[in-house]
Amino acid sequence: MESPFYSYFEIRSPEIAGSFDLNWLTIFLDGISEIEKEGTHQYRNKKGFPFFSLHLLFVTSYSNWSSLDTHETKTNFITIVSSKKTNNDLQKCTWLSMKIAQFLNRELIEETDDGDIIIWQPQNN
Repeated sequence: MESPFYSYFEIRSPEIAGSFDLNWLTIFLDGISEIEKEGTHQYRNKKGFPFFSLHLLFVTSYSNWSSLDTHETKTNFITIVSSKKTNNDLQKCTWLSMKIAQFLNRELIEETDDGDIIIWQPQNN
C-alpha cells in the first residue's frame, strides 16, 4: 500500500467508540484555508496546497471499510490521502492532518507496509 508519492492517514479513536456530528465537524473543516468541500463527505486541497483528499466516514470496522461507508449526520473515521512528492509537501500535509486530529482529540495514524504508525495521539491515551 505504501507509495513514494502519497501518504495514507487515518484519524480515529483507538477503538470504534463514539462519533462526531457531521455538521459540527464541517463547520471546522470549512474554516481551514488549505482545503475546500468537494461533496457531503469529502474535502480536497485548494489550488496552491499539495494534494490532499479527506473522507468523512462512519465505519463499523477499521480493517474493513470503503469510501461509501458514510452517514447523513455523523462520522467516526477520517481517511486522508496526501502528497509526499517533496519533503515540503509531506510536512504541510502531515501538519494539516495533525491539526484536524488535535481538534477532534483523536489519534493520527499513518498506514505503512510495516503496519500503522501513531503520528499523534491525545495525552490521555
